[in-house]
Amino acid sequence: MKTPVVILGCGGLGREIAAVLGLSGQFDPVGFYDDGALVGTRVLNLPVLGTIAALEAVDRSMAVVFGMANPEVKARIWNRLCLNHHIHFPTVVSEQALLLAREHVELGAGTVVMPGAIISPDVSTGVGCLIHMGCILSHDTHLGDFCSVLQGVVVPSGISLGNKEVVRAGKVY
Repeated sequence: MKTPVVILGCGGLGREIAAVLGLSGQFDPVGFYDDGALVGTRVLNLPVLGTIAALEAVDRSMAVVFGMANPEVKARIWNRLCLNHHIHFPTVVSEQALLLAREHVELGAGTVVMPGAIISPDVSTGVGCLIHMGCILSHDTHLGDFCSVLQGVVVPSGISLGNKEVVRAGKVY
């Protein structure tokens, strides 16, 4: 049985993540929470279920995936949502991503790995990270909490990023 999951944000990244979740054998996207969208509207055939304040008040188990890349915003919302013991943040790894020696890769809660990403052994992340499409993270790399590594970034071995860093699309260290 697939785990029902909601996505925070229905902008471009939120829509991409909804599509990845829809292809997943593990997750079933059921809708979006977004402060800037009208409740009841549909995005990719999924409803906008409410605002982030409404999500904060849920009284049943809820899996939440971030569909936003801004680390400051993710951290602020994460801290608010963590006050509700019903909310949890699954780690999402696209079935089209390649994790070499998966048992030697540590991904923090709420981390999302998009299609085409390649992650080598002995890579770790903090919580709430995004590893976008086509990224390569080589061995002995660490991402701090809420980092966003955008499309096509290549991170060679031994690099450590601090908390809340954004690595822009196409960057090679």
